[in-house]
Amino acid sequence: MDYIKLEIYADYDWPYVHNAAVWLHRVKQDYGNRLDIVWKHFCLDEINSGKEQGKHVWEKEDISKARSLVAHTAAEAAKKQGHDLFEKLHLSILTARHGGKGRISLNDQTAILKLATTCGLDATRLREDMNDPSIIEAISLDHIEAVTRHGVFGT
Repeated sequence: MDYIKLEIYADYDWPYVHNAAVWLHRVKQDYGNRLDIVWKHFCLDEINSGKEQGKHVWEKEDISKARSLVAHTAAEAAKKQGHDLFEKLHLSILTARHGGKGRISLNDQTAILKLATTCGLDATRLREDMNDPSIIEAISLDHIEAVTRHGVFGT
């Protein structure tokens, strides 16, 4: 098999994303470096709610008011600590939300940071990085790219 790069636009709140992530994790173990999986952000709140009071979901002053933006922000910030740690947190968030016992709140920063710690991330650094404006910018750019370039309308 030649090198394959998959770019996947996803929202942590959608259960099928969890199913795909678990399956792709297994596939990646078999194919190693020949398969590059790039997870990109797609905010279902933006699609389902529309622009509330003229603002995009990522422009809200309190991102915890959006259904899954805290989870997206933590995942994007985790990339600053390395791709492997991002992958662990990404799968952990999805599993904690859709994988069985309970359903983690995707806008609960404390719960997300606790998950991050169990994945080996530095939670203090992650919390600081989550406040970096470039993180929200990356999330918004992914979403806008999904809609304008690829015509994505849901996950």
